[in-house]
Amino acid sequence: EVLYSHLIRDLRATYAMDLLGYRSMAELVEDRLNLSERSARDRVAASLLFESNAEIEAAFGRGEISMMQAHLIKKLASGIATGPFIERAREVTWRQFQREARILELLGKCGLGRKSRRPLPDSDLEEVLFEALGSDSDAIEAELRGRGLPPLPADGSVDPAENCIRMER
Repeated sequence: EVLYSHLIRDLRATYAMDLLGYRSMAELVEDRLNLSERSARDRVAASLLFESNAEIEAAFGRGEISMMQAHLIKKLASGIATGPFIERAREVTWRQFQREARILELLGKCGLGRKSRRPLPDSDLEEVLFEALGSDSDAIEAELRGRGLPPLPADGSVDPAENCIRMER
């Protein structure tokens, strides 16, 4: 995958697509490398992903993250360091990482994303949310219990991937 990415990057740099008369890079890759249309599109997308971030390329090349995680990391970490997101992707399953990405997107939509632009679990995240919701932790806890969420166990993990109650919260 990484070698294809480098090859496609070189083809793009030499303007091979224009010189050989192809309408798109995916069409060139499909024809010249004997790949299916879908595989060619995927390889071109991967080359663009890796071209913009060497750290993601290195983690993918070592087999530490999947292609889906790589695309999600690029989306989440635009303009900030990707290292913490790569580390988090290594620690949790794809499904858990996807859930956490949705939470971060929701935080961004409600204006809290700029305060916490790091992957979950972020030790400051809960404090930021409490502060944004009025800093009255008793009222917030009462609201959560009213919605059917139990209190956090005292000995529970701070990692939402390991503590389902924290993830629900």
